[in-house]
Amino acid sequence: MSDALRLSINPSRLPVDPGSSVDLALQIENRTGVVDEFTVEVLGPAAGWATPDRSRVPLFPNRTETVTIKVQPPRTSFPNAGVIPLGIRVRSSVSPDLSAVEECRVELNPFVEVAAEIRPRTSRGRFGASHRLRIINRGNAPATVSLYADVQQGDCHVVLPDTPLKLAAGERRTTRIKVRPSETHFTGPEEIHQFRIKIEPQGGPGGAPGGTPAVTVDGSMRQRAVAQIPTTLLVTAALVLGAAYVVYGKGLNLGPVSLPRSNAVSSAPLVAQSQATVSGLNFGSAPAGVADNSTNCGSYTNNGSDFGNNLWLQAGNFAAFGQGTPPTGTCVGLIITSWSNTRAEFTFGSAYRSFDHWYISAGDAYVLNFKGVQFSGTVTFPAATIQAVKFTKSGNTPPVVTVTGANFGPAPAGANDNVNGCGTFSSNGQDFGDNLWVQAGTFAAFGNGTPPTGSCVGLIVTSWTGTQIVFTFGSGYNSYDHWYMSPGDSYVLHLMGLQFTGTVSFA
Repeated sequence: MSDALRLSINPSRLPVDPGSSVDLALQIENRTGVVDEFTVEVLGPAAGWATPDRSRVPLFPNRTETVTIKVQPPRTSFPNAGVIPLGIRVRSSVSPDLSAVEECRVELNPFVEVAAEIRPRTSRGRFGASHRLRIINRGNAPATVSLYADVQQGDCHVVLPDTPLKLAAGERRTTRIKVRPSETHFTGPEEIHQFRIKIEPQGGPGGAPGGTPAVTVDGSMRQRAVAQIPTTLLVTAALVLGAAYVVYGKGLNLGPVSLPRSNAVSSAPLVAQSQATVSGLNFGSAPAGVADNSTNCGSYTNNGSDFGNNLWLQAGNFAAFGQGTPPTGTCVGLIITSWSNTRAEFTFGSAYRSFDHWYISAGDAYVLNFKGVQFSGTVTFPAATIQAVKFTKSGNTPPVVTVTGANFGPAPAGANDNVNGCGTFSSNGQDFGDNLWVQAGTFAAFGNGTPPTGSCVGLIVTSWTGTQIVFTFGSGYNSYDHWYMSPGDSYVLHLMGLQFTGTVSFA
């Protein structure tokens, strides 16, 4: 500090709760011997939420003036709880080379605030249904939550994931909930099952029991009756199958049906489509279909075809993939990718997953209708695995991250992060939400959320295959105090519902 300009700040350590405000006192002493006007500037990560009561201070020689700095951190998940340096720079207007900086350590107290949402609010099914529960830690500190289910109406069993769940500050976690009625109804009206999910944080900041209130979300399932098949239809089906056996020798023999999803992440069925493979005998030629690029359900192209009773699938909460035309029939057609006498493969049109329940989930009961024959089972997906994560760095460029594993499927869509909420950046990559983001060092989330409350550094995916993903970081990387990662930092890679933890080391 210069002898001609002296600063002092009180207090030097300042505890503060997010969402509240406290004041700092900065004393400026002019010892230059001339009348001067000094400018006051806040530096460091706290600059966005620390404000002096005046930015210019006129001061006579050998006089002292006090400036009040109001510190008001936002009640958001970023910045994280902990010590944040706050610098105040005072510069002379008469002699611009004359300046001094005084620092204070702001101790940002932790808080945990949990929110949740359930989609769909109401599901439909005959034997069961599933919901997606998203849990959001809006606090600036890690949270551990437990889940509890309470049936409000009806008679059903609600299957929850294993808990407790640990969420980092600002993390959004999506998990699946299954609802299974206790009884199957073959006739009669729909039965409504209502349930409530309670998300209860374990303790609060400092571990005090009950320090953070629990939140609840309500959902329901409308159970449909299983329609009884008329006796005449059973007789007709038997005659058709008998004729097929006589004509073809072995008849239409449908083997096991597997439904591997192309993105193959069983814990996060939120992106991409599914592909079904049917094995058997004497399939004959592929049926002709009617294009389903209709606008009755929305504007879709490449939405596959409807094949009537020759090929359609009932699964999950959706009435019929590939059967009937909108608006009374399905809104999602089927696309046959290959067909032989013993094997048929098909996927789904572009409307798949464009609406609340237009998709298939692991554990869903399905019925495949195939040229007059039905085959039923339960949907299973091969799970994705992360085997290794490698960090490579050259010079001052952002590191390159290589993820190897299996069943990654296609790359998710991202949202551009070229915004000025954290500064003016171009080529700052994309935000991929829960599908791909990294937490490392003291940075909340590379590639998740949009500024100013979310990430200020996006991700740039350079290649993506089923076994390897390569990405780097946007231009905001290393542009500010802690927007980078260092060797020895702990990291968590979030990939479509999977988590992989380790320690950063650069090759």
